[in-house]
Amino acid sequence: MSCRLSAGTSTLWNQLRTHPDVAWVGKDKETLYFNGDVEFGRSALCDNDLEAYHREVGAMRRSTGRLDLLVGDWSATYLTCVCCPTVLRTINPDIKLVLVLRDPVQRALSRFIEQKSLGGGPHHDKVHNHTFESYVGAELAELEACRGRAELYRRRQARLQAAQQGQPAGAAGDSGNGTGGGFRGWGAGMSLGDWMEAQCYERSNILGWSVYDTFLANYLAHFPHSQMLVLYTDELAIDPLQVLRKLEAHLGLRPHDYAPGPLGTVYNARGCYVLGATLQQLRASELGSRQAVQKMLDTAQAARAAEEAEEASLRRAAAKLASFYRPHVQRLFRWADEGRIAQPPAAWREAYK
Repeated sequence: MSCRLSAGTSTLWNQLRTHPDVAWVGKDKETLYFNGDVEFGRSALCDNDLEAYHREVGAMRRSTGRLDLLVGDWSATYLTCVCCPTVLRTINPDIKLVLVLRDPVQRALSRFIEQKSLGGGPHHDKVHNHTFESYVGAELAELEACRGRAELYRRRQARLQAAQQGQPAGAAGDSGNGTGGGFRGWGAGMSLGDWMEAQCYERSNILGWSVYDTFLANYLAHFPHSQMLVLYTDELAIDPLQVLRKLEAHLGLRPHDYAPGPLGTVYNARGCYVLGATLQQLRASELGSRQAVQKMLDTAQAARAAEEAEEASLRRAAAKLASFYRPHVQRLFRWADEGRIAQPPAAWREAYK
């Protein structure tokens, strides 16, 4: 199970954990065993102790006396781990993968809010002096520069490959991850340039991790799409039971009679499309900044002006991010139309057309 950070991992976990035939590795929801949530360069753990990992699986089955127990691993970080598909395929070639995606802009905003409000968060120092708009501007500039450097290596490799094959420059070196055809992933034909571009997004926890197509293509290079179920947080908001039925069918589980309580505890993905709702969440996370601002405002008119400016700033940042994510989301649309993944929500089609 791989869910994007701030994409509804806890919601689905709290529901599925009540199924009697399901358990998970370790004592907590997430082991982060093969990929953590820290700075790039210290997070990938693809060479972690496999024997210890298998012991955890065995211990869970022994503790329940159920050899038929389905034991899985929940993670909000495995999707963006470039080497993880190779590890998971090696551990279990028949593994069933589940991916939960949230609207890219809203996932980025939610992660920003979380890290800004958590003083001990792994990325708090990067965001605590930023507004969302200023952070988006600075981080997108870094991402574009990083992608530019990756493109230099991609072109260089293409020229070398073309020369070796006696072809014109540009005739070789395509990643194969664009339209149709097979996918190329890490350890499965991924080019140096594509690998470096993936690292650009992998380094950018708040914005880059919403570039779903790059990381999803890496998994599809290692697993047939029949082994991967792509879900969306919008579905969880609208009909959580239907999502659980899809999940049960994908995992080969018998239908379970879920209690009303867990089903009612659902992340409200529909509300994420309303900027007013996210703005209220953003203000609540500003560590008292709104109270400080209000003390400085002499009249209600001034307060409204500040509020409108804040909302305008958020809208500008969201529009800039939507433009950045648009080609990546449109690749998801194309794959969905080809039957490779489930169709994204209609709201995505409208937002990223």
